[in-house]
Amino acid sequence: MVLMALPLASAITVPTFSTGIADVQVGDKVTVSATSTPGAQVEVYWESQKPWDGAQGLLGSGYATGTSFSLKVTIPAAKAGAHDVIVKDLGDSTVNSTSITVAPKLVITPTVGLAGDVITVTGTGFNDLEAITMTYWNGAADVALTTSPLLPQTGATGSFTCTFVVPAAAVTKADGIQATDVTGGTDAAQLTVGPYIVLTPTKGLKATTVQVAGRGFTPNKLVDIRWYLDTPPTTYVTVLDNTPADAQGAFTVTITVPLLPDAVAPGTAYTIRAIDNNTPTPIEADDTFTLIQNAGITVTPPAGKVSSTVTVAGTWFSASS
Repeated sequence: MVLMALPLASAITVPTFSTGIADVQVGDKVTVSATSTPGAQVEVYWESQKPWDGAQGLLGSGYATGTSFSLKVTIPAAKAGAHDVIVKDLGDSTVNSTSITVAPKLVITPTVGLAGDVITVTGTGFNDLEAITMTYWNGAADVALTTSPLLPQTGATGSFTCTFVVPAAAVTKADGIQATDVTGGTDAAQLTVGPYIVLTPTKGLKATTVQVAGRGFTPNKLVDIRWYLDTPPTTYVTVLDNTPADAQGAFTVTITVPLLPDAVAPGTAYTIRAIDNNTPTPIEADDTFTLIQNAGITVTPPAGKVSSTVTVAGTWFSASS
């Protein structure tokens, strides 16, 4: 009797991605899942099975729990369009793949400013080797934005950088700063124009010390810092009053987070408002502080015999970590 070896079916299944994901952007964290041989080590690749070379290769590896494998990876710098995600089961050397689509992403730094300020722009996931045009919102229409360099170009991975000076006519809008490549790939970012405050840090515990930096207020006027206790902001406590703005309408002060009700996971957000005493129209600006609590665990039962089952429950840890 002659025995013939039959080819093995692929053990590793077509990879899937985090629920709800359609397009992704550079820097996104995505969970890649597949079914593998039991307990196998599985490698995840971007575009090509090779060590990472800066553009393609190994994104990471992990081990299956039973036959269930999942690994969180970061989307690397890549041009707009479909890209292959490859999984390899080292238990039986089988390979499978699928594609994921990268979409443009626009980031501006800082996200707040006054007319004349310089803003840095970073674009990723646009079409490769194309010119970028930019616009800003003037309250009525999108208007061409002068950048440096005048015509930014994307590189091989669809990335570019440039700067611009905030125009005097710029107005705050959710998608007020837009970038578009020749093929039509586009994304937008919000630039808050006008008086503003920045909190550092933006989240913390009760009694945390917070720096409040403001610009665009009435020069040489006094500013109050209010902590609102409700949403929409109506009831407040004044945590600092009569802070003088300088001759440019700027100030920097520190406040202490008041004793507030316990935060509710993932955190309770409060509106912080700076308002000056200019008459008849005071200038004001808001920012948000998120009240959190210390992480903790509970063990149930608190004592037991060797090999007993123990449940450990954690609260206030970082989400999705």
